[in-house]
This record gives sequence, structure tokens and C-alpha cells, in this order.
Amino acid sequence: MARALAALLLLLALTGPLAAQGKAGAVEQVWRQWAAANGLPATTLAVAENGQIVARRGIGANPDQPFDLASLSKGITGACIAALVREDRLRLDTPLGLILGAQSARHADTPLSAFLTHSAGLWPDATQRMSLRQWARSSALHLPVARPALARAQRGKGRTRYNNENYAVLGAVIEAVTGQGYYTACARRLGLSGISPSPRWGGTGAFGGWRGSAAAYTAFQIRHFGPRSPIGAAPRRWALNRIDGNSSYSMGMLTRSTRLGQVFWHAGLLCSSRKRGSGGYTVNFGGRLTVTVLFTGCVSENDLRDLGKRLTQVAVR
Repeated sequence: MARALAALLLLLALTGPLAAQGKAGAVEQVWRQWAAANGLPATTLAVAENGQIVARRGIGANPDQPFDLASLSKGITGACIAALVREDRLRLDTPLGLILGAQSARHADTPLSAFLTHSAGLWPDATQRMSLRQWARSSALHLPVARPALARAQRGKGRTRYNNENYAVLGAVIEAVTGQGYYTACARRLGLSGISPSPRWGGTGAFGGWRGSAAAYTAFQIRHFGPRSPIGAAPRRWALNRIDGNSSYSMGMLTRSTRLGQVFWHAGLLCSSRKRGSGGYTVNFGGRLTVTVLFTGCVSENDLRDLGKRLTQVAVR
């Protein structure tokens, strides 16, 4: 998964009219060139225009093959929290101590919104130093990750600093509130289809543990972050924390308000070596054009940033 928020701050300066129709071919060309340049063993692409999937493609894989979603899983966690808010099981301003009690340690007064936006003051990210072998399990390791993070002194509270530990805390919150395992609680509420716990990275749970196809994740993006979704229709009603310019982190996605609509995007990487790993990138241009790219292998943060720039250029063309 990406080690720094900078890996996710992909250029989204929408300056021209966004006419989504007919964009799928250009998106596919960008994807094929990018995959070849990075020597990816296998990759898939899904493209939707105006909420309808119009293209599924695969290189070295069936177009509907499931891939580990890595940090794209955070969007699922954000949508799951939103579902619990709509059920009146949670509020975004609920202090963590009311849910996790003594386990919240130094963060008893920190609201859930701060964890959603990576602004709770958790730093550094201890998950980056953990062996990837620890994540190869079916159940999520939320509390083992959250407890030591919550016991540390707060650093930079209020400032968005991308850290998997924030979402480990949210995974523990979901389990405490629902009385169910994280995967069960979120799959039921979100109606996930074609997305399931990863047999390889399941221990990462709320911050990286899902697996699915590019088309399935694109459908999830449209349903939960599109302009007709509760989050996409009124993003300012949810947890938002400004990063720079007009970009914010919110509900497991980066987001930007434009005159063409709300844009949501995210990237992720889970890598143990250049060839062993997985990752993805997803972007929803106001519901008009939605793209998800998944892959095996590892790329750099600059490579992901480059993919985002190229897709943006297609969208505004």
C-alpha cells in the first residue's frame, strides 16, 4: 500500500468540459501503455460511463479475475462507516472512548471523523515495518494494530497524515458496534458483489484486506461514491479534511470538488518485492467516467501518480 499521502495526490485539475461518452477506448490505450511500461505480469481494467460499465479488459488475466485491492479497501471501510451512521449506530463526532473504552488509551476524546481523514495524530505508521507474512490470515488484525498506535503520544493532530493505523482503529470500531467480524458486517451492509476477503492479505482488514475484480470495484465506486450516493451527493456532510488546494481526504477516498461534480480517487500497493505484490488505482469523475485498474506486481508511487495524470487528461479531453 502507498507509504505516503503524496502517492495518492494525483493531479486532478479539471479544466475542460467532461464528455464521458467514447472515453473507454482512450482509457484502454492509456492503461495498456502504462502496463507495458511497468512490465506488469497481470492487470485488469474496468471503465464505466454515466454509471454503466462499458469495458472490461485483461492483460495476462481474465477481465473478471479478482485481485487484492490493497488500500482501495479503505473506501469500503469508509462506506461501511457511512452505512452505520445512516443506521444511527454511529455519529462522526462520536469520541472513540465511547466505543472502545480503555482500549482507546490517549485517544478517548478523538472523534471518529479524525480517523476517517487520517488526522487523528497517529504517526508514524507502524504497519510499514511489519512483516507481510503477518497479514496472511482470514481474520483482520485490527486491535493488535490499533492498541499500540492509540497508546502513543499524538503527533500532528488535525493534519492529514496517511496512516493505515487510522483504518485499523475504524475496523475495531465497526466490530465493536455491530458485534460482528469486520468482513461480515461490511459485506452485508454494502451489498458487495464480486468482492470478498483476501486469502493472502486478509489480516489487513479495514485498511487493505479485500479482494475483487476491477468491474466489481467500479460498481462499488459508482454505488457508494457516485453523484447519487449519500456520500457523493453531499460530500460536505461527511468527514472531510483539507490536504492542499481543493483536495481533501474523506471516507476512505481522496476527493475534489469541481464545477463538473465531485471527483473521488484512491490508490494502493501491497508489495514484498518488485514482482511480488498487488495494487490498484480507481477514480470517479463525477459519475460520468469511472475507472478501476488492478494489477499484480509492484510499481512506484511516481508510476501511480503518472497513471492518474494520464487518466485525467483523457477525462478532460
